[in-house]
Amino acid sequence: SLWPHLLLCCIAAAVGLASASLASLSASSSSTSAPSILVAVPARNKAHSLGRALACLRRQRYPKRRLGLLLMTDHSSDGSAAVAADWCRALRPWYAFVQLVEETEPASYPGETDQLHWPEARMRHLLRLRQRALTAATRLGFDFLLLLDADALLTEPTTLSALVALGRPAVAPLLLTGRPNSLAANFWSAIGPDGYYRRGRDYARVQARQPGWVGLQPAAVLHTCVLLRTRLGVALHPPPADYPASWPIDDLPLFYWVARRLRPRIDNRRVYGFYPPSPESIDGLSAALLERGAFRRLLTDLRDQLATPVPHPHPHPHPHLHPHPHPYPHPHPRSYPHPHPHPHPHPHPHPHSYPHPHPHRDPPPVFIIGLARRPERLARLSAALSDAGWPYQPVRAVDWRSLRRRRRRRPLRQLPGYRDPATGRPLTLGEAACLMSHRTVWRRIRRLRLARAIVLEDDADLSAEFEALVEAALAEADALPAWDLLYLGRKPLLAGAETRVPGSRWLVRPNYSHWTVAYVLSLSGARKLLSLRSLPNRLLPVDELLPAASGVSPHFWSSDAVGLSADRLAALSIWPLPVEPHRYTGMPGHRSDTEDAPPLWSPERLAFERLVFESNWCPRPEF
Repeated sequence: SLWPHLLLCCIAAAVGLASASLASLSASSSSTSAPSILVAVPARNKAHSLGRALACLRRQRYPKRRLGLLLMTDHSSDGSAAVAADWCRALRPWYAFVQLVEETEPASYPGETDQLHWPEARMRHLLRLRQRALTAATRLGFDFLLLLDADALLTEPTTLSALVALGRPAVAPLLLTGRPNSLAANFWSAIGPDGYYRRGRDYARVQARQPGWVGLQPAAVLHTCVLLRTRLGVALHPPPADYPASWPIDDLPLFYWVARRLRPRIDNRRVYGFYPPSPESIDGLSAALLERGAFRRLLTDLRDQLATPVPHPHPHPHPHLHPHPHPYPHPHPRSYPHPHPHPHPHPHPHPHSYPHPHPHRDPPPVFIIGLARRPERLARLSAALSDAGWPYQPVRAVDWRSLRRRRRRRPLRQLPGYRDPATGRPLTLGEAACLMSHRTVWRRIRRLRLARAIVLEDDADLSAEFEALVEAALAEADALPAWDLLYLGRKPLLAGAETRVPGSRWLVRPNYSHWTVAYVLSLSGARKLLSLRSLPNRLLPVDELLPAASGVSPHFWSSDAVGLSADRLAALSIWPLPVEPHRYTGMPGHRSDTEDAPPLWSPERLAFERLVFESNWCPRPEF
């Protein structure tokens, strides 16, 4: 009979429904019984990082209805208030409490030199903001207060749950800076009698999470991300009456003095997140760009290290927009890229850049030269430029593999007698393809009549000071009568000091150098390079061509040989250099598409060319 089977099915269904109901009730009960946390985020000129920090907070696996958010914009002038307002609107339906406190006036503090400077008035105001957050958390009935910096990225989604489960009155998750071999972290192990914090004897072991030093470790000072239990009777401002008068008015020694009886701990069971190292103020460089560059550099380092990317910074992410679309949307190599009538070849940054505005009023356009079969290199560099808010356009590089077929239709010729100075080998197909790729950009600069443009190879690695150094150096270069080429990354090859441009702090006259990983080319420079009679019938590697055209090459292929004796290329260089290759020869993952390519000519043709050159007889080649 079917009735027993139907009865068993009904019983199984009833048991399943009861289990689901119990599971639902259990989940609801756990979400309401979880301790409540008020997250306080003060932000001053952090429009570049605030969205990322809040996106990491949104990704936390913690009951949203047990969270509150207090955003406090502190005298910002870069759009931080607008970013904070967008995020408040996005999170208000989900969080138990969301509030934005805006303070815009005055724009600076008494005695402040730039936004990296911390005079006492600014420090006291920060302490007042944190005390306001602690008071609000207590009055609103929150169990914990999380003091979170606006550039701290909690990349571990279980951070809040792990900290709350510890039940400590003062605890911080271990955050690092993302830089290899860096000793920086968000805690200090000791504090001196003068009130200044120190690393202490065991700091390096705790920071490196050495065996035997993993777990809850004592710390004198916690910063960047700190979880405090409310209703403990502590106050962050004003300083207590017994605070040493000789100690500075600083948030870190004050935290030590106030929280010393709470026995603060740093939780280094795992690395919970990252934060950018605070840049030092450099006279002559924009403090805003230095701070933006430090955070942009952190994001680049995290892409190299983390399997899961830092989440999208926009408060309303679009699922259909992949954070890293394919850099070559057009399948056919001749269909991409197209000339763009706009003065900036790619007027909008990458879609995952938020907010979009670039700090420069008129940033020079950027061309990225990259091979289609190396999409990961182009994606890494384009993401870094997007983080900087810099317009860019990828340019499909000429692949030396395609030159094998092209040589049959249109033969390529190297400069007679050329040999690589280091190895003695002839020109390779990769070096010829590299030169042709750079010529593509030079022609585009001339066709679009761009006053100047930045040319980057796809393995360029931008330093944290890239934006600030480029802005300062271009301002100095524009004050000169004329210039054609400005090196951003190179390898000096001649011993001896290079002369600094008179009246300049960041510019030098470059000697013989290799690498064309990054440079700025003016319109006049593009016209001069395209007028060389050495192209395309007397090819040189591009990093030999530029010194020869500048008249600084020690080899016979000087400016006369390349056909630029009358009007040499006026070359400058930034010093210190803000760009270097991502990987050097011998490093893991290094690939060279120029050095490892086959030679341009066959051995028989090379022997004939050598004979012709040594006999000083240079007939017109017939091949």
